[in-house]
Amino acid sequence: MASSFFKILLDPSADHMSLPPEYACMHVENKITNSPIIRSANGGYSWRLKIEENGDGDGYCFVNGWNNVVEDIQLGFGDFLFFRLVDGSTFRMSIYSPDGCEKILQPKCDESCHEKNEEKEKSDDHDDDPFFVAIVTLTHARYLVTDFTYFCYLVFFNGKSYIRYYS
Repeated sequence: MASSFFKILLDPSADHMSLPPEYACMHVENKITNSPIIRSANGGYSWRLKIEENGDGDGYCFVNGWNNVVEDIQLGFGDFLFFRLVDGSTFRMSIYSPDGCEKILQPKCDESCHEKNEEKEKSDDHDDDPFFVAIVTLTHARYLVTDFTYFCYLVFFNGKSYIRYYS
């Protein structure tokens, strides 16, 4: 009994995605709730959708939110979607681009996350420390070219070099 299936996205503008008929026959009618959650394998995204019969009655599809899935993670034509049934109400979805590589999604960030990033950027603008530290290994020290017009101070410690730049 298959607990997973894949689909190749051929119409990103569609408001639904059909489930493979054999998979739906084995799982939808017996084991899966009518409003499952789809979780992305990476990035922290999740959506609650509905599973309903197709209008022509020949199978089932994800509806009521499928377009949100496509928009949120920018699915495109030819994307390979792999769904694994985790339990009776949750699918885990992995996404592969047409070149065969898994898509790594940007972490989902809500409004509070954006506010924290803005505060951090503002606090970074007022850094009063005039120094920076670069770690250079002994191998790099041979090839290090310093074209600073200011004085550089090089200190070796425990096999690593530290450059301190004074303005």
